[in-house]
Amino acid sequence: MDSVVLVSPGDTSGSNPAGESVPEGADSSFLGKKRGMGIDFYAIGQEPGWSLDMDTAKIYRFRTMEGHEINTPPVAGTLSNDGKVISYYASVEMGKMYITITKEPCADVMSGEPFSCRVQVRVKRGIDKDFKTYNGCGRFL
Repeated sequence: MDSVVLVSPGDTSGSNPAGESVPEGADSSFLGKKRGMGIDFYAIGQEPGWSLDMDTAKIYRFRTMEGHEINTPPVAGTLSNDGKVISYYASVEMGKMYITITKEPCADVMSGEPFSCRVQVRVKRGIDKDFKTYNGCGRFL
């Protein structure tokens, strides 16, 4: 079994397990705006569309195209021994959320845009009976 390292909220060294930098040319106005807002990690997925913004000092925000949203304070994550997987679990009054970020190439299914991480978010809003799983791609900013 892999051992894990606890990653504290606000610890940006652990939030980017691979020490990855944003590739040249990737600082479009959209990503620049996200970075300016303090977002440390950004992810998206399709069918249904969703997005995840992680500001490791302030908030983790998950949104779907249907208008569902879960906001949590930053939580500690666990980093696998090989540094390729970081997992987070957050529980707030509005619901629960598991986030798994895996350092492996990923391409957005709609645009083909390349990302450096595969992302899975499992969400259970307070009114839901079961968790819903969302798969997509993300990158550290």
